[in-house]
Amino acid sequence: MSRGVRFLAAWFVMVLLGSGTCVSVIPPGGVAWPYYIFMSLAPVGAFRYARYEGSSRVVAVYGVVAGFLLSWPPLGDGLKVSLGTIPPELVALKIALCTVLIALTCMGSFALGRRRSKPNQRAITATLSEASESTNRLS
Repeated sequence: MSRGVRFLAAWFVMVLLGSGTCVSVIPPGGVAWPYYIFMSLAPVGAFRYARYEGSSRVVAVYGVVAGFLLSWPPLGDGLKVSLGTIPPELVALKIALCTVLIALTCMGSFALGRRRSKPNQRAITATLSEASESTNRLS
């Protein structure tokens, strides 16, 4: 497992543990306001993952899994579905749309992070090549 994937997995565990502390287990359920702060940290992990040599497929899977697991507590109205006041299809649609939105946000932040890290990598590579050329001339 590469260093970037380990970073992304650790970030995901941190987001899940932090958001898990904000979920109410007493009916009717729901989440506290800090939950949404933890929910918004999922794309930040994808942005930070762009520094590593990673693929966008990993970020796509990360976004879908994070989107599904993070959208279930605020949108999963299990009590209302079991009482028959909300059709289960509506709940599934809300969760699916939130999952896709978070996955697309993660992919966009990964692309933005990749774009921001490229010029820095080029400058570092140019500096290292100049330094190696100057040491070769000296020897």
